[in-house]
Amino acid sequence: MAIILRRRTRQIRAHVLDTDDHSGADLSRTKLYDLDLRGKVFRGANLSRSDLTGANCTGVDFEGADLTAAFLTGAQFNDANLRGANLSGAYALATDFGGAQLQAAILDRVVYDPGTVWPPGVEPPRPGD
Repeated sequence: MAIILRRRTRQIRAHVLDTDDHSGADLSRTKLYDLDLRGKVFRGANLSRSDLTGANCTGVDFEGADLTAAFLTGAQFNDANLRGANLSGAYALATDFGGAQLQAAILDRVVYDPGTVWPPGVEPPRPGD
């Protein structure tokens, strides 16, 4: 069964793929799942409540981005720049943050599991902390 996307969703997804720099953009609540976002820049962008499930975000620049309550399950953030990004309440089940730069990132209430890979030295808050 094919997934039928709304026209607006298709337009936003095409724009994200066709444009490299999304710094400061309001992309809240967008459906960016399963996209290859390598080489993109989202510095200071609002991606709150966006769906990046299964997206390839390897090496992507998310410095200072708002990823509050974003869906990141199964996404790859290897070597991504997440310095100062807000991931509060994000869903990061089986998400790969290996090698990601998470200095000053806000990780409060991130939902993760044993399949989530964190870079060395990063200890996310445990649920209930």
